[in-house]
Parts: sequence; structure tokens; C-alpha cells
Amino acid sequence: MIQENKFNGKKFYHMMHPDSPNHEWDNLVIHNKARPRAVFTFWMLCHRKLPTRMRLFRWGMVNSTVCTFCDQDETIDHLFFDCCVTQRIWKGVLNWMHIQHESGNWEHELKWLLLHYRGKGWRAELMRMEIAETVYEV
Repeated sequence: MIQENKFNGKKFYHMMHPDSPNHEWDNLVIHNKARPRAVFTFWMLCHRKLPTRMRLFRWGMVNSTVCTFCDQDETIDHLFFDCCVTQRIWKGVLNWMHIQHESGNWEHELKWLLLHYRGKGWRAELMRMEIAETVYEV
């Protein structure tokens, strides 16, 4: 843990958490410039643990699985990419960023984000922030 008479926090963390899994989407979340609550919500989405109406229904917390914006079942894929209302939101965000992209399901979108926006440039940082903030607001 000590290198050149300096404490190395990264080595200490890995010593304390040796089995912590690395996810391919980690760098979309870590050091994201979005608000902490938006980053946390995005992290929940990456783990597929967001409390959609479908999940809440299975837990007995709501009595309907119908999407808040339309009349279909509210799952992660529907809420963020199939719903007619949220599709307009995503298209608006992408148009604002001057990006031409047709959305698919969450797995497709995650692969697209990792392919194009995992770098350190300002555009990649802005896109990661916009994705986290948009997920939080939806």
C-alpha cells in the first residue's frame, strides 16, 4: 500500500474489496460530472435495479404495471426507449448534442455509449453527464 513513502489509496481499496467486480460500464458512472443523485440513478439503471412499475408491482407496492406516460407495461426498456413520450425526450437530447442515433433496448444503448463515449474528451464527458441527467429526470 505504500509506494515511494506515499500511501496508495487504490491499492488499499483493492485490498479491502478484492472481489469487487469491474463492469464494462464503470467509466460511464465513475467521475461523471452529473449531480450525485443523477449518477446514482444511472448506476441503478446500469445494474438494472431501477424501481419501475413492473418491479414495484412484483413487490406488491403498486397495483398496476401501466407506464405513467402511456398504456404499456413499464419496464426499463419501455420506459427509456419504447415509450412515445420518452423517445421524444431522448431525441431532443441527441439533437441538442448534434448526434444522429436510433435507440434500441438498454443493452444496445449501453454498448453504443461504451463504443462512442468512454473517452476523456469534453464531448464524451458531456454525453455521460447528459445521459445520467436525462435518466434521472425521466
